[in-house]
Formats: sequence, C-alpha cells, structure tokens
Amino acid sequence: LNLLTFLQTLVRVLLVWSAFYFTGYLVERTTGIKRFLPLLPREISGIIGMLPLALLLSSLGLLNRSVTPVVLFVLSIPGLLMILNGLKERLVDYRITFFDASFFLFFLFILLLSLTYASMPNIVFDDPLITYAVQPDRWLNTGRIHWISETAFSGFPLMYELTAIWPASLSENRVDQLSVLQVFQILLLVIAVFRSLQIVGIRKKYRFPFAAIGLLCTMIFYW
Repeated sequence: LNLLTFLQTLVRVLLVWSAFYFTGYLVERTTGIKRFLPLLPREISGIIGMLPLALLLSSLGLLNRSVTPVVLFVLSIPGLLMILNGLKERLVDYRITFFDASFFLFFLFILLLSLTYASMPNIVFDDPLITYAVQPDRWLNTGRIHWISETAFSGFPLMYELTAIWPASLSENRVDQLSVLQVFQILLLVIAVFRSLQIVGIRKKYRFPFAAIGLLCTMIFYW
C-alpha cells in the first residue's frame, strides 16, 4: 500500500457517498419522504433511491463496470458540490475553540488510522470472500443480478450487497475491490455515528469527541 493508492481508494469512496447524498436529495424532493420519516438521514434516502436504479440497470443488462461507474459519477458531481456548499455555510459563523480543535484533530488522527487499516485488503476474514464482496463482483461481471450457485446467500440479495455494487464498480480487480469496500464500510460507520448524534440532539461541539470514541472502539478491536 502506498499513499497514491490510499488516496485513490478514498476519493472513489467519497464519490460514492456524494452520489448517495444527491440521490437522497432527489428522493426527498420527489417523494416527500421527510413528511413521514423526518429523521431519515439523506444518505439512507440515497441508498434506498439507488436500489431501484441498480435493479433497472440489471434488467437492461447494463449493471456492469462500464455503465455503472458513469451513472455513479454523474450523480456524484452535484452531490459533492452540495456537500461542499453545506460545509462552507456551516463554517462561516462557526467559532472554533481550543476544545473543538483538540478533539477534531484527535478524531482526524483516529479516522486516518481506521481508513489506513481498512484500505489494506483483509483476505483472512471469511464473510467478504463468501458474500459481501463476491456477489457485487459477479453481478458486475455479468451485467445483472443473478443466482450464484456456490453460495446460498445469493438467494436473498441483502441491502448491503445491493448497495456495495456502486463502490465495487469503481474497483480495478478483486483485491482492490476489498480495499474499496472496507473503506466504504468505515465511512458508513462514521456517517452513521454523526447522523445518530444529530438525531438524538447531541450538541455539535460534543460530536467529534463521541465520534472519536466510536472509532477508537473499532481500532481497539483491530489491535
């Protein structure tokens, strides 16, 4: 693993989450889902919105490594612009204290450690080699979602496997795909923690400390 490979993996995963964010925005605007589920995070709305899109591409035989990344890239650009604009608006009137800066740097350090560890393919752990990484890989190779005879898990496509199609489509090979999916999962954890803290009403100044503790628990498990 080198720095360039790590950055390439991180950028690809960030593009996936940007696409989810923009798709979530479209789902909220077109369905009014926020009226019924006001606490539903936009990223989850985006994942839900991407599911029928994956099924549509599959039915057309276009769920492959050529078309799927293009669709993802098109959705990610407006999503990335929306995220950057939102961060800019929040930082304009935000006063950074020593407490805030200290915990942000601590969080950033733990996050970088977690992402670095996640970017190294784990070929010892069985689950990704049986279902999590295998199904999206096979589906993308054939251009459609189908039954895989050697694993019974493919009989009931799960939410994660369908979601993992999108980051997997940006990978170069199977080993690279493991790296991309592992980094994707770490950022999924980070987003889940921050959204959970937002939902339960934790003040913004305390969110980085809580998030750092959450990631630190994962690092202790790794060690």
